[in-house]
Order: sequence, then structure tokens, then C-alpha cells
Amino acid sequence: MNEPIEHLDLVYVNQGLRRYGGKPELPHVRNCWEIQAIVDGSCRLLLPEGRWSPAEGFLWLFRPDDVHGWGGESLEETCRIAVFHFNWIPPELEGLLGNRPRLRVPLEGEDAASGFRRLINEAYRAQERAQPRRQLMTAGILYALSARFFPGSERRGRAEISERKVRQAISWLRANLREGATVEGAARQVHVSPQHLRRWFRRHLREPPGRVVTRLRIERATELLEDPTFTLEAIAEAVGYSCAAALSRAYKTETGRSPRNRSLNPQKSGEAKNRI
Repeated sequence: MNEPIEHLDLVYVNQGLRRYGGKPELPHVRNCWEIQAIVDGSCRLLLPEGRWSPAEGFLWLFRPDDVHGWGGESLEETCRIAVFHFNWIPPELEGLLGNRPRLRVPLEGEDAASGFRRLINEAYRAQERAQPRRQLMTAGILYALSARFFPGSERRGRAEISERKVRQAISWLRANLREGATVEGAARQVHVSPQHLRRWFRRHLREPPGRVVTRLRIERATELLEDPTFTLEAIAEAVGYSCAAALSRAYKTETGRSPRNRSLNPQKSGEAKNRI
């Protein structure tokens, strides 16, 4: 499939908003090299046999004949994409892929979306040109995309920054469970947008922030359950749940078992709330 560069062609190019949750693209074969960026929003990479993987915040490279599709977790979920199909890629990029069917790298930097918009617009213009100018413009687009797959010190530096921001956000969330920890509050604390923080959580933890907050609440509740003088109501308030019933439901969903039952007189219940 890797023809000489003299035969290079941009077979397909597109961009825009997708609602893969409501209109999934089921796994199927593309007969070209596919490079697709999920520049905004959320979606899933769908694989055969019902397997899937979080896809947002990444630039993807797919080998010809790789079977995959795109989906979402809900009908309302949207994402913005940029997709390119080529009949050839540079040998260096094919060597980086190796025997794997696909490769992904994080999209870094505030200008990721605008950078892909520029490449898309350049690709549209290239398709309107006659040869050999079309091929030269196509080669420039392909090599600009290919360079994004090779790690460099700048990318590593940005990844270290985003990972540190995630750690700082988790520390703030853990310390503010009682007050109703939110991703918006954590984002303000670490001086990034909520959208970037959500993307970084999925990239570094493979979990959305809401899922991480739930886990932090259950972990803290488990610690407090070790003290028999604390009521469920007191613990629920301490970790940010509206009532003991809400805590019990979340605890059972998360751990598969219910928190232990305790009954205290009203005076001790009040004391427990003050102690936490």
C-alpha cells in the first residue's frame, strides 16, 4: 500500500462537528492511510467485537485495512474532527507505526484546533490545483501531520506540565469534597480552562473528572467508616453527598457493597458531624 511518493494523493479530507453518540460510525475497513484528529469534545474509537477506547484529545494514524469506527457515550455527546486519507505515508512514519494497526499521540498546545483548521483549508485548496502543484501541497500537508507523531522535548515538556496540573487539580478536589468539588473549581485553581482539564484527565488518568471525584469521595468515605462514632449522615456531608442515601447508592455502585450500618443517638450524631 505504501506507493512511491510520486503517486502520493490526498484521497479524502473533511472536518466538522460529529455526534457519534447518536450516529455512530460502525467499524469498517478504510483502504487508505487515515490520519484523524479529535480536536475538541468527546468520542470513542470503536473496535471489532464491541471493544472501544477513549479517542478525544489524540491524533490517530490507522494502517490501511485496519477495522475501526467511531461512537459516543450519549446522544448529546459531540466532538470536532479533522480527517485525512492518503494513499502513501513517509517511510519514517510507517517505521514508527511498526506492526501495530494504529498509533496515537496526544494533541498538545492551545492552538491544536486552529492548526488542524489551517491544514484542512490548505488541503481543500490543494484539491483544486492542477499537478504538480497539487502534489507538492499535499506532500507539505502530509509531512506536517507526520511530524506531529514524533516525540520531542517540547512535547514532553508540555506533557509534564499537563500531568502536574492534573495532580494539582486532584489535590484541590480531595481537599474540597465537602464544599462540592467541581472540575470548574479545580480548573480555576490550576489556571486552565475546564475543557483542557477534562481532556488532560482523560489523557493521563483514562477517566473523566466526574469519575475521579466519585472515586475520591468513596475513598474518603471508606476512611471515615473506620470510625464507628461517625454516622452515615455525617460522612455523606463530609464527602459532598446530599444525604446518607445518596452516599449509600454511590458506595454500593463503586464498591459492590453497602457501607456498614450504624445507629447513634442524636447527640452523638451531631458530635460526629462537628468532628468531621
